[in-house]
Amino acid sequence: MARVTIVAHEQVRTRMAAPAIRYVEMARALAARGHMVTLAVHNDPEVDLGPVRQLHDESQETTAAMQRSDIVIIGGGPYPETAANCPPPDVARVADMTFPLLLEGLAMHRVDPAGWSQPRLDAFTTMMSNRLLAADVILCGSAQQRHFYLGWLAALGRLNAQLIDRDAAADQLVRIVPFGCPSTAPRNTGHGPRRTIRGIGADDYLLIWSGHVTDWYDPGTVVEAVMAAAHDIERIRLVFIGADVRDERLGRTPTGARLRTDAERLDPRGDHIFFWNDWVPYEQRADWLLESDAAVIASPRTLEADLAVRARFLDYVWCALPLITTAGGTFADAVQQAGLGVVVEPGDVRSMTQAITHLASGGVRQRMRERLDSLRPEHEWDQALRPLFDFCESPALAPDRGEWMPDPTHEPPKRRVSPAQVIVRRVASRLRDAAGRVA
Repeated sequence: MARVTIVAHEQVRTRMAAPAIRYVEMARALAARGHMVTLAVHNDPEVDLGPVRQLHDESQETTAAMQRSDIVIIGGGPYPETAANCPPPDVARVADMTFPLLLEGLAMHRVDPAGWSQPRLDAFTTMMSNRLLAADVILCGSAQQRHFYLGWLAALGRLNAQLIDRDAAADQLVRIVPFGCPSTAPRNTGHGPRRTIRGIGADDYLLIWSGHVTDWYDPGTVVEAVMAAAHDIERIRLVFIGADVRDERLGRTPTGARLRTDAERLDPRGDHIFFWNDWVPYEQRADWLLESDAAVIASPRTLEADLAVRARFLDYVWCALPLITTAGGTFADAVQQAGLGVVVEPGDVRSMTQAITHLASGGVRQRMRERLDSLRPEHEWDQALRPLFDFCESPALAPDRGEWMPDPTHEPPKRRVSPAQVIVRRVASRLRDAAGRVA
């Protein structure tokens, strides 16, 4: 069995963001298969993970653990590699690129240009490029993401003859490892919204927005649709989880502030729109989902929406909770094709209202729940992580390893420029020259 260190680049607490959830479940699953697993996190350990050893990712112990490892998995969180948590060159590296930080940053730049300036976006590009260059295996969350990263790898020069001679379709280099859900059935322990939030009754039609109100979402369309539906469905209720999370990375967002203003304007008495400011503890999330009638989530039309893997969607599969969502991305396609809910166009308040009204029928929701129940086994973590399990059983360095070993704590190497990079630079230079002549 292998000695595996996972550098999450995330905080692991009782309340966790999606990347932290992924690495907790990954660590648990690898440990259950007999591997010796260390999870390096961006905070002092506070969650009991049984046989999984936890360390702070800036500690000397983390450096020592990586030096003894057979495999180091570099997580997709936003904290960059440092000298303390950069793997030694002779250890097999797995880069988990399921969270495309650049696309998240671009989506937030649209709403908050000052907070998400071009230099900050450039830093994400550099960090992601370094992880792609240094990896022996790259994990992504969907087929769409795989195509995205193959294009990036081609531009970086990693789709080269040396690699393709051994891996013709790059299947060994770029592997799809989607989000998963637990194999154990969800259980309500009595801490859900109907018992926690005053104003939500046992017989109300309850919609839930789980997760966070970040700038790549569109909660305003949902609020408008709920208030429109309330003309016919008096007992409709919508609760936002994570409405004011004090997360050090995301924190309060302009979208979250605008959501509060919209809710106060459209629902001044607070009869229909409710807020739960913090994330729900990870181990209690089933309480909230099992007490809800449907989940709802909306995004504008962006690159992030097309390529993101929404971790919470797998919780909806786990709890057999019908979903109303906007078009775009892998899971929206699955919802539409398998009849797991209703998909509407981004920003379409009328269609969102119709979808909400449609799911007010208990019979409609029950048929969707039955379909979701049947899908659960194929989405369990043990199935989702199988390509990673295969690599951990027989780790190997990439055939082009000697060519691409940047120091992830610095800029990408400048000693070799791929043909694609040359073309991009020439085009950019000509565009700048043309713009100067026009000016």
